[in-house]
Amino acid sequence: MEVRFFGTAVDTFDVVGDRFSDLVTLNEGENRIQVVAIDAAGNRTTPSVPVEVFFVQSAFTDIPKRFGPGSEFFIGLLEPANRLLIHIFNLEGMLLQRIEGGAGDLVNIPWDGRDDRGQLLSSGPYIAVVEAFLNSGEVVRTRSAFVFSRTPVTAEDQ
Repeated sequence: MEVRFFGTAVDTFDVVGDRFSDLVTLNEGENRIQVVAIDAAGNRTTPSVPVEVFFVQSAFTDIPKRFGPGSEFFIGLLEPANRLLIHIFNLEGMLLQRIEGGAGDLVNIPWDGRDDRGQLLSSGPYIAVVEAFLNSGEVVRTRSAFVFSRTPVTAEDQ
């Protein structure tokens, strides 16, 4: 089997039973995918109807799923920001901490695991909302759940 983008073959793979699957790299924006099956004798099927897939790359890298005292938020943006804000909420929606970060497109923002009163948070699930104020004037936001642990988190935990 071949997967074709705008008539160019990008991959060949085997069919298992009556199904196949494969991972293909998509370009930012519009992509047209077309499938042609070729059997062992070289016979080709008629190309499938092209399917258009629109891909938008996330403005952020992933927020770690586990945090401990001394952990950092690593924010990777597609374009530089002049200001970053991280809001930490409990599961009831109560704002516990607001952390301001530096500027740039790759920013590490340390967090000591404390709320705005200086109290160490309890171990458990929380929500982080990251706001990036881009140099272009656009504001982008992402939200992610994470688990805070009062004990230090190793790289393997993240």
